[in-house]
Amino acid sequence: PMRLFRWVEMGILAQITAASLVQEFSEEILDFSQELIEHRLVHILVSDAHGLKRRSPKLSAARDVVASIAGESAARRMTEDIPRRILEGKFVEPDDPLPYRSAKHGLRVYFDRFFK
Repeated sequence: PMRLFRWVEMGILAQITAASLVQEFSEEILDFSQELIEHRLVHILVSDAHGLKRRSPKLSAARDVVASIAGESAARRMTEDIPRRILEGKFVEPDDPLPYRSAKHGLRVYFDRFFK
């Protein structure tokens, strides 16, 4: 997460898949994903949908999770405002990330190694 933090400070946008916020993966991934939202390290909520039944889109449920964590304004920015600006070819300035705590569990340690 610290490398991602530095990238966001430089203006790089990051996205997160909706499934990671609606318990399609492990509890560890859910917790980690919520922390990324809390610390403003992700900016776009995306779907990894492959169809209506297999890996269906979960954007509405995930948007509700984002709103409960970061507020309605952040949820709207992640699902409407920022994607629209990208499609229009307009500049997007990410919000400043909030300081990130050191790793508490294995998934963070894994991602720290991956991004080094």
